[in-house]
Amino acid sequence: MYLRQEFADADPLLLLDSDVRSMQDGLAIRYRLWVHEDRWYVGEQQVYCHVRGELIQRMDLLCSGFELETQGI
Repeated sequence: MYLRQEFADADPLLLLDSDVRSMQDGLAIRYRLWVHEDRWYVGEQQVYCHVRGELIQRMDLLCSGFELETQGI
């Protein structure tokens, strides 16, 4: 799975929020995660999927970066 490759060293991943919107030629997907590696971090990513038929032809990913979580979970 693409997300597992992206966060291979993180265990666990906790989904905080997500949103999916339809676009003319695909999907816009946004998600916010708590990610645990050595400590907890918060990150948000935006993915644009270009779709042809029922298949994703291309994915463009924008990442906010990951900030140390200071509030705790």
